[in-house]
Amino acid sequence: TVAGEFAVMEGHAPLLAALDRGMLRIKTETHEESFAIRSGAMNVDDQGNVVLLVSEAHRPEEIDAEWIDQRTRRAESELGQEETSWLTWLRSLEGSRG
Repeated sequence: TVAGEFAVMEGHAPLLAALDRGMLRIKTETHEESFAIRSGAMNVDDQGNVVLLVSEAHRPEEIDAEWIDQRTRRAESELGQEETSWLTWLRSLEGSRG
């Protein structure tokens, strides 16, 4: 979240939180997945269901340098510092396994 990292476990109290750029890790009894997320919101309802709404999410192992370079050039000329900052951070995750 914008306030830092935390875990949502079984029995978690209902929660609505703003999400910042970072790594999202989803762990179940059988597997784990990681995503680089840009920003968004998370809701934990009173039944323990979690809903995430994010503006962008990428599996680290799927990050492609050429695609990021193209977006970076466009951001630098058209979209501004926030987009460039996001792409620079995303580039640092290229091919990693979160």
